[in-house]
Amino acid sequence: MSELSRRGLFRGAGALGAATLLGACDTSPGGGGDDGVGGGSASGSGGDGALTWWDHNLNLIPVNEQFFEQFEKDSGIAVDYTNYPPPELGEALQLAKQSDQLPDVHSLAGLGLPVSALINGGWLQPVRFDDAALSRLPEGALMDGVHVFGGDIYTVPIFAQRQYWCTTWYNTEMLEAADVEPPSTYDEFRAAAKAVQDTAGGNTYGWIFNLAQTERVQELVNFLAQPAGFEGFDGLEFASGEIVYHHEAYLNVIEFLLSLQQDGLLFPGSQTLIDKEGRVRWAAGAAGFYLDGPWCAGSLQSDAPEFLDRLGSAPILVPDASSDRVTYRRVGSGVYFLSAASRHADVAPQLMGHQTSTEYYIGIAEGMAQPPLDLSAVEGADVHPAWAQQMDWFAEQSFLAPTPVVQNPEIDMVEAERKPIEPSFGAIVSGAFSGDVDDYAQALKDLSAKAMAERDRAIGEAKKKGAKVDASDYAFPDWKPKQDYVP
Repeated sequence: MSELSRRGLFRGAGALGAATLLGACDTSPGGGGDDGVGGGSASGSGGDGALTWWDHNLNLIPVNEQFFEQFEKDSGIAVDYTNYPPPELGEALQLAKQSDQLPDVHSLAGLGLPVSALINGGWLQPVRFDDAALSRLPEGALMDGVHVFGGDIYTVPIFAQRQYWCTTWYNTEMLEAADVEPPSTYDEFRAAAKAVQDTAGGNTYGWIFNLAQTERVQELVNFLAQPAGFEGFDGLEFASGEIVYHHEAYLNVIEFLLSLQQDGLLFPGSQTLIDKEGRVRWAAGAAGFYLDGPWCAGSLQSDAPEFLDRLGSAPILVPDASSDRVTYRRVGSGVYFLSAASRHADVAPQLMGHQTSTEYYIGIAEGMAQPPLDLSAVEGADVHPAWAQQMDWFAEQSFLAPTPVVQNPEIDMVEAERKPIEPSFGAIVSGAFSGDVDDYAQALKDLSAKAMAERDRAIGEAKKKGAKVDASDYAFPDWKPKQDYVP
């Protein structure tokens, strides 16, 4: 392994970073990448040298770098850092696991497995946060089956729970030139996208979509389905506990999105784009609109800062003016985890503990990623107005959803047994755009049936291991719309 500085790694991630860090495998994830003081070994577990840290959070590089430098001053241990696009991080981590070169600390993007399964698979170990770090968390922030497993803390939340990942981002200059207002409904979006495309001409389209990143496609459609009438998330109806990806709300959302392609308003290369590529193409003038999470502004701050003067945002789209603009989101997990293979497990909690500090929350806000757990930090942060105005929308339009594992922590044993269904929901939606999926309605109906069967199988396996669970643990008959669910 060659010696790499943390600062050099900031810009050298992606395929090159994986090839360097996983040199013993002679393998690297495909595609391009995104982007610490101090040298040290870049070996996966850090060894006796540097502490290694891999993640997908481009927006958090500045605040993480700040605390990496402070950690090195305090401990004498450098941090070797690599940032990957989400799909490539999962590939890099899989390769690192196979070659026993996992980083000390990492996020989980691209792995597609629940935390409980990763714990059972020997990926993760508990983090021994000190009392000062834990005392800064709000009461009730740590939940069994989300942050705590078997009585041990594996991660801490850093982002606010109230948010959605489908803001309507737009090019203000294009909308002004087309003389259209930011859209609110499906019909308004279609009309605005057409007006922008007609006015701009050339190779500019109404909308660009990151169809190659099926996880993001799935998240986006899941959020759009809620104001379209689906009272659940990711196919699971809150009240009944049934998995219904073929619900009418889902079909209507997909029909609307496909109609934009049929109308010639979708950027033709969308099928090959992941989110970073789509976002940069959009900022370069490929389209007027881009649907994305709150992190869009922060990503542009790094990848296309010249576009920020033209950045505008509008709330999540609804089918029509009579629709309730409402979303629901479960309690979110943490972002960073300690590898079971880490040789720095004694000092890593010192670094990870900074995640509960006011300074870190301000850094999150200034990175304009997801909003920080402590929203009061936004007031003291220097942020773009198009990002800041989302805070009001999230407060009004986002509600806490019921979480099965909070209702019964032994659901965690079920989730550890569940196997992913292929093709996934996101892959089916993406396939509908490419033509690979001819009948998406039937494909979603089949997915619902397979997902229910797989859940039943996993429940049976968990019971064999002593779990006291059944299908009713996924149902919340007392759930009510437009309210926080508090168990």
